[in-house]
Amino acid sequence: MTTAAGYVATRRGGRLTQAEIDCIRTLRADGWSITATAQAVGRCYETVRNISPGRAGKAPVAPLREAFERSGRSHIDVARDIGWWTQTHPDGARVRRFLGLLADIDNGGRRYRTVGDIETIGRIAEAIGVSPWAVLPEEES
Repeated sequence: MTTAAGYVATRRGGRLTQAEIDCIRTLRADGWSITATAQAVGRCYETVRNISPGRAGKAPVAPLREAFERSGRSHIDVARDIGWWTQTHPDGARVRRFLGLLADIDNGGRRYRTVGDIETIGRIAEAIGVSPWAVLPEEES
């Protein structure tokens, strides 16, 4: 069976072939969730999680938060620079939530973000005047 993305789903069980492992890693690198990848390749959730753990396309925001605090830029300036607006003014609260400086409130619970989209991390890094590579983690060899 071929998926919409052109990848071939295989039978369940048995050992993973190198082609299946490559397919799993490619789908996860393209931003597919573990569940969607497992369905696409015909493997269970745990198998895909073991091959490609973590959240694809995400990175810790702590280095970016530290760079933001050192930069001297305000959250309003950053929101304006990257184009985050409410109806009439820059959405500085969105910047603060993304950086983990302001809690996300969901169903009465409060949580501070610890990871964010790599693309957004890069946009904010450029807005505060640092290289995106300075705030992204090193790639594993």
